[in-house]
Amino acid sequence: MQYNFPYLKISFLVSVLLGLSIQAHAAIYTVTTTNDFSDPDLSAPECGNATLGCSFRAAIEQANFNAGFDTVNLMASTHLLTNGVVPITDSLAIRGISKNSSRIRPAVGVKQGIIEIKDAAFVSLSDATFSHANAAQGLANRRSAIVVRANSFLYAYDINVVDNTAFGYPASGIYNLGGTVYLHRLYAANNVIDPSIINNPSVRDRNRGGAINTSSINGVDAETWISDSTIENNSATFGGAIFHNSLNGGTYIDNSTITNNTVPSDGAGASLFVSSGRLYLAYSFVDGNPQGATAANIDISTSAMLVAGGSVLSGPAKRTCKTVGTSGFVLSMGGNVFDTLDTSKCTAITFNDTVGTFDQKELSHQLIMPGPGDTFTPTAKPVTSLPWVDNGQTTLWIGIDNDWFFNCSTSDQRGAARNDWACDSGAYEQ
Repeated sequence: MQYNFPYLKISFLVSVLLGLSIQAHAAIYTVTTTNDFSDPDLSAPECGNATLGCSFRAAIEQANFNAGFDTVNLMASTHLLTNGVVPITDSLAIRGISKNSSRIRPAVGVKQGIIEIKDAAFVSLSDATFSHANAAQGLANRRSAIVVRANSFLYAYDINVVDNTAFGYPASGIYNLGGTVYLHRLYAANNVIDPSIINNPSVRDRNRGGAINTSSINGVDAETWISDSTIENNSATFGGAIFHNSLNGGTYIDNSTITNNTVPSDGAGASLFVSSGRLYLAYSFVDGNPQGATAANIDISTSAMLVAGGSVLSGPAKRTCKTVGTSGFVLSMGGNVFDTLDTSKCTAITFNDTVGTFDQKELSHQLIMPGPGDTFTPTAKPVTSLPWVDNGQTTLWIGIDNDWFFNCSTSDQRGAARNDWACDSGAYEQ
């Protein structure tokens, strides 16, 4: 069976959302205050009351209590959390005004996560920023900005996940622990190791996946899909940007830019770390910044695999990719551009792959620096002489036994139309 990403998947999700939205008793809750308090009376049909208003937490609690696919509308303000992670246990949608203006974060000085999706809930997020979470191992409210628990679903588009930190916790940004996550037009940046533990490996080494961690739990596999997204300036000990550890699950990345993510000198996988299972990469640009002499941009552990097609993979000093053990490997499906390639580590190079060396000035043509806003400000547009311009095909078969196929996105992260015949590798189309 073949799957088309992202369009078939997103179309399926839209149909599910529409089906949920017409269930009986679906309600709309509009947040009216940035304060953080619980709903005073869940049996009442309204959120909060006339005196207190409706807080984000109270709206979620009402939506959890009320059967049906409810909607929570955010204000064009910063919603400050002070009373712990907000659990989501029933299917709902959270809608902001724009990803610039609608923000959810812990209050200054408060160390906690933001939302935790569980109990097989189906959640849609859009047009909002999730920031300043502080995750720590063993503390109930110290979680990633967004946690998705086993058998739960998240569909997020046009969101920012920025400026979150991890204190010995797997991920500071998005932690998919046995769930299914779809991320479209995501901007994830500055999700990093807590600076106070940078020199404490016994604690720091629990940090895996600065922006996104996809891991199985108790035999429940996890899957994450990422399209038309930018993931930059994140850090962790293993997988500065993305960490994958789900044997029968996958992380699927399409038309995205992953750049300038880091790991410490004794870490692994500045951009990507595949611990088990498979990570699929199509029409994407991956340029990491590993520290030290041995860390690579992409690390693949024993029995793990990176499958790439139509993508640019770059790393310093022939450390584009690194395999651990004898059975971890990179499988090229063709059309890739490898920078400073160590062919003993990046295996199965095909006839139409390109191996070259690009200086940082050339690489900067692909860097996307949108910040938290809606407007992209790239350092420079790609130019037609660079090999990642028009590098994608209309359709790319990718995977073992050709069991997955990817189409170039019709538009890039900004919404600008892509080339009808061949898209640029990365989130930005010239």
